[in-house]
Amino acid sequence: MSPRPCPSSHRAHDSSQNSPVSHRFRGAFLTVALVVASASSAGAQAISGRVTDAATGEPLAGARVSVVGTLQGTAVRSDGSYRLPVSSGTQIVRVSYIGYSPVVDTVVVTALVENRDYRLNKGGVRLDANVIIGTRLTDRTVLNSAVPVDVLTPAEIEQTGQIETSQVIQMLAPSFN
Repeated sequence: MSPRPCPSSHRAHDSSQNSPVSHRFRGAFLTVALVVASASSAGAQAISGRVTDAATGEPLAGARVSVVGTLQGTAVRSDGSYRLPVSSGTQIVRVSYIGYSPVVDTVVVTALVENRDYRLNKGGVRLDANVIIGTRLTDRTVLNSAVPVDVLTPAEIEQTGQIETSQVIQMLAPSFN
């Protein structure tokens, strides 16, 4: 009689690991994975660098770096660094910060990361003051009081056709909220 192997030490031989089908599957899987990885990295270029004050060299945290004519933009970090994802090709970049003159630069993006540092000069744009003037009708307003007072006659209230006080006031005094 021949000896029989012990059931606990018996291992089933898996022939699928060495079969031609298994090798083809692995090869196809690796090919697909490489294609997906290369496709996802295509167009994953970026412009990065630092934005600083030209006079002091201090980082300008919160400055805006954007691509002109698009919605692409990023804010500069507290250390002055930024990273702006862009597509390859020629990009017009605008760097701006309140109290500084903006810088516009043309960047040709060919590498995965194009490094550009920007130094902004103090200057800026003078903003015009906004003046808002409100007026009230003098025939319905008590003008010599500390707060505006509208005087509504019973006939005006009746003509609105409203029964709620707030609706009547909104119709007759549009400035009432």
